[in-house]
Amino acid sequence: MSEQLSLIEGYDGYPVKDDLPAVIQWLEHMNFSGKGDSYDKDISATDDLPDQREILASPTKRGVKKLTQQQLKDIQKKYKGQPENLGGIKKDDVYGAIKSPTNTLRTLDLKRLPADAMAFYRCFHFPPYDQWGIYLLVDKLIIYHQTLSAIIGRLNLFSPSTLMHYILFEIFNHEFFHHIAESTATSLEIICAAKGNPQPIFMDYWKRKYLEKEKHPHAPLEEALANAYAFNSLSFITRVGLGYKSGGVKIFQAAIQKYWEREPPGYKHARNYTQGQYIEGGAHLLGLMLNKPNGLFEVPLMRLVRSVMPRGFSAFVAKPDIPTYLVGSSNNLELFYKLVPTPNEAYTRLYWPYNTSEIDNFIKAEKEKEKRAKK
Repeated sequence: MSEQLSLIEGYDGYPVKDDLPAVIQWLEHMNFSGKGDSYDKDISATDDLPDQREILASPTKRGVKKLTQQQLKDIQKKYKGQPENLGGIKKDDVYGAIKSPTNTLRTLDLKRLPADAMAFYRCFHFPPYDQWGIYLLVDKLIIYHQTLSAIIGRLNLFSPSTLMHYILFEIFNHEFFHHIAESTATSLEIICAAKGNPQPIFMDYWKRKYLEKEKHPHAPLEEALANAYAFNSLSFITRVGLGYKSGGVKIFQAAIQKYWEREPPGYKHARNYTQGQYIEGGAHLLGLMLNKPNGLFEVPLMRLVRSVMPRGFSAFVAKPDIPTYLVGSSNNLELFYKLVPTPNEAYTRLYWPYNTSEIDNFIKAEKEKEKRAKK
């Protein structure tokens, strides 16, 4: 076998690798990283900047892993024939809400919901690098779930378990967008360095954003886009089939839009970027990262967003594989797993092991009745 030759004569730089640890090593070498603290201390999460925030690890933190097909089959078999998991759901009420979700939720007072953060994303630009990823704060998720259940429960649309699945999917996908954004900024850093003009694009952008120096009417724009990304990710579920799950998405989306009205700046502007509008929003985000707020009018950034970034496939790590941690008290973690026995599958594709065939068939039959009546 002949000896493999370098494509670049005399090259003696870092090994050419495409894995994230190699990128992180490069970022640190270039002084593009920030300063961070460990999340292992036994204290409550604060509202400080993310590189200073420490987890409530009180003292329980569990990593979430993707299950094998056999594990999923075993769990599905366990839950088969357990209708109590769907207790509280009434088929007629669900179908009526699917037909008019906004009117169904019009009378609900979602201002009663707690405004505390239920999750956050720790960037890989901050050490210690083995602690980057998505952190889901289970204690706060449980409180949010209980409050929302009390508000929406009388509508007979969700069981406690199915409602938590929708909540988890939305919260996770919001945080995953922050990974997309960081991956996008890092891609720009790599490109600029390759052209001989290295710039700490992510850290400079991050400082402007969290010091509230971002020049945009919907600042912080990334939070608006993260809310919209979660909303649009839910919309994707409705394309893969009819039935209770996709119908429930429409109802839950109506609740999300109603809740946005009470959120802080940035978050509340998400409705400006749902569906196709996210392309222009993504272009503005690229302009902010490059510190060129008007870049949308100087170069065709919208074309870049439509084809490359910030899109889901521009993420350095896919949804099922991104490090994700459930953090909270032992009691609430136990309750959470009763509500969501397959977390990874729940927040990546809204999978649940419950048998909803009865209500699925009911919805399908009602739709067929309506079609025949219109002929």
